[in-house]
Amino acid sequence: MIINGKNYSVDELLENIDIEKTMLKIQKNGLLLSDKNISILNKYKIEFNDCMNLKMLIFKIEDVINNEEVDSDLEELSKTL
Repeated sequence: MIINGKNYSVDELLENIDIEKTMLKIQKNGLLLSDKNISILNKYKIEFNDCMNLKMLIFKIEDVINNEEVDSDLEELSKTL
C-alpha cells in the first residue's frame, strides 16, 4: 500500500496496533465498545452498562465533558461514537 509516496506492507501498518484493545466487542447491554473505549469510560467513572443505546452513552460522556476538566481522549471518544 502506498501512503504519501511511501510503500508500506500490511504488517508494517499493523505492527503498532494492539488489535485486541481496538476490536469492538458486544457488551451486555448490546453496545459495541473496544477495551480502549471502556478504559477511557472507566477513567472518568462513566457507567456504560446501564445505557440502553449509544445515544444515552454519548449524553453521559457529553455531560462529563461539559462539567469536568477532561483530556482529549474523552472528547475523541465522543466524536468517534
